[in-house]
Amino acid sequence: MAKIAFLFLAAAVFAFSQPTTGEMFGVVTDPTGATVPGAEVAITNRDTGQRKTVLSGTGGDYIVPLLPVGTYSAEVRKSGFRSVRRTGLQLQTVQSLRVDFSLPIGDVTETVAVTAEAPQVDTRSTTLGMVVDDRRVRDLPLNGRNTLNLATLVPGVTSVSTTIRPDFNQQQLRMNGGRSAMITFLMDGGGINHFHRGQGLGLPPPDAVQEFKLITTGVTAEYGRGFGVMSAVTKSGTNSLHGSVWEFLRNNSLDARSFFSSTVPKLRFNQYGTTAGGPIVRDRTFFFASYQGLRIREEVVQSGAFPPAAAQRSGDFSALNTPVVDPATRQPFPGNRIPASRIDPVSATILERFVKLPNRPDGRYVVQAGTPTDGNQVLGRIDHTVSQKNQLMFRFYYDRNGRLNPIAGSFDGYSPLNQSVRQQTYTVQDTHAFSPILLNTFRATYNRFNYLEAQLVNTISLKELGATDFVHGGGPGLSLPRMVINGSFTLDPGRQRQRLTQSRDVSENLSWTKGKHQFKFGVDSQQNGFVHIDNRQTGGEWTFDGTQSGSSIADFVLGRARVFSQASPFGTDQRYTVLGFFAQDSFRIHPRVTLNLGLRYEVFPVFKERHGRVDSFLAGARSTFVPSAPAGVVFQEDASFPYKRDAINFGPRLGIAWDVFGTGRTSVRTGFGVSYVPFTAEQVGGVLLPPPFGVTTQINAPPPVSSPYRGIANPFPFAFDPKLPKFVLPVWLPKSFDPGLRNGYTENYNFTIQHQLQKNLMVSVGYVGNVGRKLPYITEGNAAVYRPGATTANTDQRRPYSPDIGSVGQLVSAASSSYNSLQVEVNRRFRQGLTFTIAYTHSKAIDEVTTDGIMAQNGAEFSGPQDPNNRKLDRSLGDFDVRNRWVSSVLYELPFGKGNRKWQRWVAGGWEVGAIIDLENGTPFSVISGRDNSLTAVAHDRPDLIGNPRLSTSRSRDEQIRMYFNPAAFRANAPGTYGNAGRNILTGPGTINVDVSATKSFPVREGHRLEARLDTFNLANRPNFGNPQASLTSAAVGRIGGTGPGRILQVSLKYVF
Repeated sequence: MAKIAFLFLAAAVFAFSQPTTGEMFGVVTDPTGATVPGAEVAITNRDTGQRKTVLSGTGGDYIVPLLPVGTYSAEVRKSGFRSVRRTGLQLQTVQSLRVDFSLPIGDVTETVAVTAEAPQVDTRSTTLGMVVDDRRVRDLPLNGRNTLNLATLVPGVTSVSTTIRPDFNQQQLRMNGGRSAMITFLMDGGGINHFHRGQGLGLPPPDAVQEFKLITTGVTAEYGRGFGVMSAVTKSGTNSLHGSVWEFLRNNSLDARSFFSSTVPKLRFNQYGTTAGGPIVRDRTFFFASYQGLRIREEVVQSGAFPPAAAQRSGDFSALNTPVVDPATRQPFPGNRIPASRIDPVSATILERFVKLPNRPDGRYVVQAGTPTDGNQVLGRIDHTVSQKNQLMFRFYYDRNGRLNPIAGSFDGYSPLNQSVRQQTYTVQDTHAFSPILLNTFRATYNRFNYLEAQLVNTISLKELGATDFVHGGGPGLSLPRMVINGSFTLDPGRQRQRLTQSRDVSENLSWTKGKHQFKFGVDSQQNGFVHIDNRQTGGEWTFDGTQSGSSIADFVLGRARVFSQASPFGTDQRYTVLGFFAQDSFRIHPRVTLNLGLRYEVFPVFKERHGRVDSFLAGARSTFVPSAPAGVVFQEDASFPYKRDAINFGPRLGIAWDVFGTGRTSVRTGFGVSYVPFTAEQVGGVLLPPPFGVTTQINAPPPVSSPYRGIANPFPFAFDPKLPKFVLPVWLPKSFDPGLRNGYTENYNFTIQHQLQKNLMVSVGYVGNVGRKLPYITEGNAAVYRPGATTANTDQRRPYSPDIGSVGQLVSAASSSYNSLQVEVNRRFRQGLTFTIAYTHSKAIDEVTTDGIMAQNGAEFSGPQDPNNRKLDRSLGDFDVRNRWVSSVLYELPFGKGNRKWQRWVAGGWEVGAIIDLENGTPFSVISGRDNSLTAVAHDRPDLIGNPRLSTSRSRDEQIRMYFNPAAFRANAPGTYGNAGRNILTGPGTINVDVSATKSFPVREGHRLEARLDTFNLANRPNFGNPQASLTSAAVGRIGGTGPGRILQVSLKYVF
């Protein structure tokens, strides 16, 4: 029973063992340099009065682990020597702070005060990264006040995707060429990764965050989930009452328009809140609390649609350079004009009622629509010292946001949505000292993230638009069809959807200092649950890509799609538990050399659907769970189910840190580690309820939109009896598992030199690299085979496992990646009113599949390689490869107004300026054929390269916007072939951005001040363009249609006490 209780407690978050603490270490010597054993070292927290005491070892060395982030004093006492006291020691999260002492001969009652700065160079650990401290979090310009945006200051970080609005992607980081799901997100040591997609949950506002550390490589065995860690620490109370009240305001009258907008969208943006922290019982119990409200009233701009012009709606494509062919005869329409009798009436109705005409000279449709957003964030924290041996911490965080989204697709009015998210995070921690050298930390975290999406009104279905033999799929509310017209526009209906993610996490970690060794042992696990309810395909989904006529818009006018699918509402309830163990030893093999050795072992069991509603394809197998299933379809309850537990995952970690001269000013560090990555709910769970638990239909080259089931023997919805499961052949399996499926892993390595140039200036230069193995992606597991006479209509007849099996979304763990980089960091800590950082990264990321390979929304396309049987053809630059990136930040207190006169200090004093400068190359992109010319039903064809696709970069900006690359350098791949154009052979526009803040502090009275602040984002109002349209079937091919926002101004007032 005790074992069962322990395992239940060990049900925690995935990066669970990581402390939000640091450690202090050093050597005690006498005036001759000889070591002094048995000296008493007392460490005291300045703000809380908490004190820890240890004795120096036989070699004079000492270490004090598990110290909370904060400012400390350290005092050393030894009989026969005068005591030495050092103050102002700033300890950051996951930091090993070296503090050495030299004891003068004398009486122990005499104390020598030392104020020398501790070195910035890391001579003990082999992890690479950067701490973004409280001053930078608080004072640097921060658009939307999302703390994680400051991760861009760290070398190796190439992409940060955050949001202050409802979104189930939440916080997303990409670093060192890796995928976003390879990053561990921590808040106060508790994991906050989102099980759905593996990304991070939201963080509290900056005023509630003490600091955060980003570890980009060299992680110790304490950490799982790939190679990166983001560890945020919330503020705690102190012996003094402190707090703040603020209001941040943005208004469209302060902003500049974006490049493609003729006006500045209306905006009223208010963020307001308060914090307070202080003692409940002095030196013993402390509290901290924060609240932030968000109220946004804005017009959202949608500018990515290129709808058909009036002539094309009536069938006139004479202005198109490529021929439009008749799907029935495969011959071009005379004059590229489609006869009126051939225009699909339902397509014509949709164009008339919902698809707006272009309203820009370049053929785009730009729309602005009101989008209100309301949000509330609440945080509470209690720290309590039970005794000198026991400390407790409890923290909760609640974040709720809701918005009205009037533009779900390309056009306003098609089907507005009401979206909301609610995030709840709770963490409790108990730190117990069995002795000064033996400490234990227990931590438990519970996360809940609930995303809801609802139609505001019950809309009409395709039948009401004139379609015959069409029946809506049922479920709560009707919905219009989802239609994707590649390279032109998307009609995306509202839906009823819920995504509820929960995780229960517990960890137990033991730290033991023994001589020159510091051992750490731990166990942790993660219990995840994911409930997904959706009616996404009840109204039907169409994809038009030019396969039928040569033009995606012409396909839509004709009503002839490449693929049509429809499904009943579905729900899934997934469960997934991970268990991990680790051992770590930090061994000082020499006074100047530390060896870090570790081993992590993880068990990844098979995820379970609570009701057994999971199936897979396994050639030749027969199900005993559902005997009526076709050959090859097996289920979770079958012994032959191909997805098995992955229990052989040993991740060694090795690192060496060398204090070159023994002064703590120069270090050489190197490290190697293997880290395994768990699957996410989206990877293993899919997006549709599989047969026979759900009713699903997919038709390649379907009948016209006006009569989608014409001539189909068993149209949707067919008769369905759960007691007598029925399959319509060929069976479509939206999610299947490769028999060789295993969890992916990365091998990470680095070599870095750090040097203290001046007392407060440190520079770091290093090589950072990694390789990924067995990385997951989803591809077509039953791709059609080309043969003479092949068409999209006979796709299913040409599949290898026909006639019983149709499309198979196969989850495969076979992709690989590599990353190599030079990373440079310059860091000046805050002294004399100035602090700055410089981060430069020169890198190259190569892979075959950058994303996790999640199935596209229409249920018929995959984001794996174009040829499922030869992924090596896709090996090229990764989607997020950024060759060069320079990011610098600065905070400077202006040296004015420091005279003796009060009015001088009031007017001219208290000024601080801050800035972030970001310069980086663009990201790669691929030119695609836009149609399934290979006739494999994978729909990732690339064309043939027949010329030079690159155009001169010396052309004017307008010319580059109109034609960024040369489409004439490409030719559509011949039927039954793949084009010879490589993946990601072109690179998009780069980024230049400058954000600036100016703050004026007005002293009110002792300890109180009023701050007035102006933030300017994109100071130069420079348009930072996105990648161009790259589908050859699009009328806008080569054209850039998107850009970042123009200049934004934000004003604020804050009262600090």
